[in-house]
Amino acid sequence: MVHDLRFALRMMRRAPETTLVALLAIMLGAGMSTLVFSVMNAVLVHPLGPVDAKGLVIVYATAPNGQTDYPGQGDFFDWRQQSRSFSDLVAWRGQAFLISGSQEPARAYGHRVSQGFFEMVKLRPALGRVFGPADYEPGAPASVVLTHRLWKSRFGGDPGVIGRTVTLGQQPYTIIGVTEPGDFQLFASSRPQLWVPLHLTAEERQSRRAQFVGALGRLKPGVSAARAQNEMDVIARRLAETFPDSNKGWGARVKVAADDLTRDIRPLFILLAAAAMAVLLIGCANVANILLARASGRSREMAIRAAIGAGRRRLVQQALTESLLLSCTGGALGLAFAYVGLGPLLAILPASVPLAGFGVAILA
Repeated sequence: MVHDLRFALRMMRRAPETTLVALLAIMLGAGMSTLVFSVMNAVLVHPLGPVDAKGLVIVYATAPNGQTDYPGQGDFFDWRQQSRSFSDLVAWRGQAFLISGSQEPARAYGHRVSQGFFEMVKLRPALGRVFGPADYEPGAPASVVLTHRLWKSRFGGDPGVIGRTVTLGQQPYTIIGVTEPGDFQLFASSRPQLWVPLHLTAEERQSRRAQFVGALGRLKPGVSAARAQNEMDVIARRLAETFPDSNKGWGARVKVAADDLTRDIRPLFILLAAAAMAVLLIGCANVANILLARASGRSREMAIRAAIGAGRRRLVQQALTESLLLSCTGGALGLAFAYVGLGPLLAILPASVPLAGFGVAILA
């Protein structure tokens, strides 16, 4: 094998133009396919980032005209009490904050979340802790949990950040935790950088048509989204009969969180994958033609080898060694191409593409 490798290297140096063309074809084909499928893995397979996406659903309210919206707070609590398909339903509300403290003020997008949110999405802390029942008690100190990315960018990854006070808007908050690496994302336009507890007044809890909160749930084991949808249809009709002034014509729609997040951009990545596969197949065809042309020009060499005692197996081994060396070198160049091209590709992707999965697979 060592002799075969040395001879293969000599053959590559003897025909540098042919070798260069073959390596470029392999690099482009392997690099493009690796790049595109790496992005697809992060965006389509892990769109929610580090959280457990299995069984995670978003429950929307549907207006009489068919459009989806957030539910009213009163509807949310009725859904939570009457449904049996979910292990739990939690509420969340997006909000832009002005974060300040020892550094320059900056805008940060965050989510106010109800009790049980972190347990549902199974998002664990890397430092400190997440919200517990005591953080939702009346009069409890205001607390905030940071994402790993915000902790790195604004606080320099300082492990002593736990217990420090930051100002969100005009109110001081105590940092109690930092989540594990990777962004959490429910919608393409809302990638939270921090979380604070969601407190609703008694009046807000009873409001039916003030859509201020989103509903996030996890299906019980063995329960499908279709079954949960049937149950929510029954509950919506019941609420429409009980509260005709506010709920007549309104329904509920259960959507799998990962599918809902990637629904609009999935065709784009299918098209990119098809283009990458086309480039890979063209590259393979070009390399095959190059190797066949080179093999036909070495027929005399192979005849001499056979005449002095080389068997068929020995000749095939030499040819495979040369092809293997060429493909491994081109594959390594393709990986380097994919690594270098990742940044520019992410920069040109539409803003609607969820990139939370890169916090798990690549950027972290």
